[in-house]
Parts: sequence; structure tokens; C-alpha cells
Amino acid sequence: ASENGYTITYAKDYVLAHPGAPVVITYKAKLNKDAVIGNAGNPNKVELEYSRDPKDSTKKDKTPPQTKKVYTGKIKVIKHKDGDEGTKLADAEFVLYKEEGGVKKYYKLNVTPAPPAAPTSKEISWEASEANATVLKTDAAGELVFEGLKAGTYQLKETKAPTGYNLLADPIAVTLNDTEGPT
Repeated sequence: ASENGYTITYAKDYVLAHPGAPVVITYKAKLNKDAVIGNAGNPNKVELEYSRDPKDSTKKDKTPPQTKKVYTGKIKVIKHKDGDEGTKLADAEFVLYKEEGGVKKYYKLNVTPAPPAAPTSKEISWEASEANATVLKTDAAGELVFEGLKAGTYQLKETKAPTGYNLLADPIAVTLNDTEGPT
């Protein structure tokens, strides 16, 4: 593998034993730390160079390039006193979950290396148990951010209210779209 692609080599005997058989290549890619969050999207360009001649791999064909935009989003929470948006509330704790087929899956942010070192990698996973979820806490400005999200509907659940305040009675539904244009 290289930064610009992979080379897959099939054994000549295998290719000759399966004449005319389709070759399907499926791949997954991950967005890196430089990914653009929001509706601008991140272009993912792919083209395939191949040889149809198992006896001479220097004879190459190439597919037309295809580009698909991949989107990532975030949910920014701003916690404030009810009826007073100027009074921001620190230390409120939240988890995020989504439902798939009636099953709740909880957001978990895996950061490498672990804080306080500067992160070089962030990866999102979805856990079956709320106990394994990442709990985010509002800062002094009353803010927190869940990042690395695909389009979809999520539930934001307050798990701990700031001292002197009550928990939100119900989770709040938040929907992210991956369409271009203003949000």
C-alpha cells in the first residue's frame, strides 16, 4: 500500500483457471484529521488500472475516474439556563446514541494517543451499552461537540445536570443531512 493506492496481484494460474470471471474490488476509506466537516464534503476519487492479459502485465487499461463526496458532521451542544440564553451552564454531561432496527447504539470516541497528548487519530465506534459510551461534559462556555458523524438521526441524552439544575426530561432528536448547501 502507498499513500496513493494499492497494488493487488493475482496469481497467473488463478486468472487462467477462471477465464471471464468478474473481479469485484470493494474498499473502505477513513477520513483523516484534515476532513472537512459539513456540507462541503470530502471528495474521494478512485480509478482502477488493470491488465487484461495474464501473460503481459505491462498492457494496461484504466477505468474512468469516479469521484464521490464523503460527508462528516458534528453536533454542537450549547447548554444554557432555561429562558436565559446568556447564562451558559458548565458541567452538564451528555451521551449520544442512534437507533438501528430498534437497537440503541452509543457513540464512543476513541482517541490515540490518550489525552493529554495531542491526538493523532480519532475513530468513532458505536457501542451496545450506554456504560461504554463517551460522556462529554459542557465547558465553561456551556459547549461540547460530538464529531465524526454520518448523516442520520441521533438522540442526545443528558446524563448529569449541572449542580442546582434538573436533567432534561427526554432525549433530544438531532438530524444531520449530507446534502450540499446551507444548513
